[in-house]
Amino acid sequence: RDSGGKGEAKSGEEEAEHVVYVYIVKGWRERSPTSPVLQSYVDVAATGALEYHEEFCKDWVNSCLQWGGYVKDDRWEPMYPRALRAMPEELSWKIDAILPAIHLNERANSKLRFKRGKKSSRGPNEDRGTRAKKGCVMM
Repeated sequence: RDSGGKGEAKSGEEEAEHVVYVYIVKGWRERSPTSPVLQSYVDVAATGALEYHEEFCKDWVNSCLQWGGYVKDDRWEPMYPRALRAMPEELSWKIDAILPAIHLNERANSKLRFKRGKKSSRGPNEDRGTRAKKGCVMM
């Protein structure tokens, strides 16, 4: 139960209940440098955190590990199966304003690598057989 840090609710006021789900990794390991962080996954997680509160989203971003590395910018053509299919541009700006600079820089660098003539959208040393098995491991 969230009392907003203001003590108990006064009589006649409704108390707001918030449910927060926590994902706990049983066997945490470092993400492979060739395993991409899917921007579409980050967008889904950040949108869920923003639905609760912007400060909650900022706390989530600050508590995540392994930002940076290879970022697959699939925001507008998502690879993540539960991606947001019609994301408003304003929401993408809000999410980008909260994400760490290292993530945004790596996302920009991945776009540059692709534009320089890379024929595949896959990550370095990534073969077709492992593509669907990889995902974002940041926590």
